[in-house]
Amino acid sequence: MLKDAATLPKTASPGDRLNMVFKGTAITQGAGRAEVTASGMATEMGAIALSVLLQVAVVNIAFLNLAFGTVPLEFRQWLLCAVMASAVLWFSELRKLARFAWGRWGVAPKNGLH
Repeated sequence: MLKDAATLPKTASPGDRLNMVFKGTAITQGAGRAEVTASGMATEMGAIALSVLLQVAVVNIAFLNLAFGTVPLEFRQWLLCAVMASAVLWFSELRKLARFAWGRWGVAPKNGLH
């Protein structure tokens, strides 16, 4: 994705922030300079972590169970949540492994996997 140094409105969503790079951004060509604008819980990942923490609290803390009408999850329910939440990660990692293996064997990947 091409980046643009122009100033964006503060209301721009993360996907529309063409003047920013995020954790894990790979720079493939050119040069640039970056400024850290947030770290830890002040980042988008921090907001997601806080949201997950609050949702877990609502399910597991007794007085919040009463306030929100929730019940604690059983172990198998937590396990199902973890499996479902990590499915995208596992698919992505398996896709990378397949691309690596195909490249190593000299086989071109099918459309959609490159």
